Amino acid sequence: MTARAALGPLGPGGTVATWRQTRLGWFLVSAYGALARIAAAQSLLAPGAGAVVMGAAAVQAGGIAAAVLRASAWQPDLWAAMQLPRWELAWLPMAAPLPGTEADQALALDAAALGLAIVTVVRPAPLLPADADQAAPFAAALALAELEGGRLLQPFLQQLQGFAPGLPRAAVEAAAERRAGQVSGMWREVIAALAGP
Repeated sequence: MTARAALGPLGPGGTVATWRQTRLGWFLVSAYGALARIAAAQSLLAPGAGAVVMGAAAVQAGGIAAAVLRASAWQPDLWAAMQLPRWELAWLPMAAPLPGTEADQALALDAAALGLAIVTVVRPAPLLPADADQAAPFAAALALAELEGGRLLQPFLQQLQGFAPGLPRAAVEAAAERRAGQVSGMWREVIAALAGP
């Protein structure tokens, strides 16, 4: 199954099935909600202009989560209900320290790596079939997530790069790879779950 076919077949008028909106919607609300929390926390810790940038990123991420929450059609879904606690636990700081880092450095580095992983891996708009109604609320929310997610890339990339001078390069790379692998695995599971109820 290609990623573009993940939200098809479409319903009447080119709309995405409610159960698919529910599954993808809950994951996006969880992921972008976590991103907003990460950015808000980092805005309190970042020095100078970095605090302003991360504060703005928190607002953007929260806006994406709110848009998806408002635009999605919802229905009871056992799969999403079972996965949601797992997703929320996945966004928590990873306990395993990275070689060459202090505990507080490791937490901040892990948060930056998670933020970067979410904005680079989670790409919902390409999941829409080409013939989907682009004016439908859910499609509009996915387009917004794609646009704003792209804008969130720079703050998290800069934050991750900001650790490079003071930490071993291997530690920064390990944090980024660890979180990218985790988020990629979760994203693949979500796409696979869109294939059938």
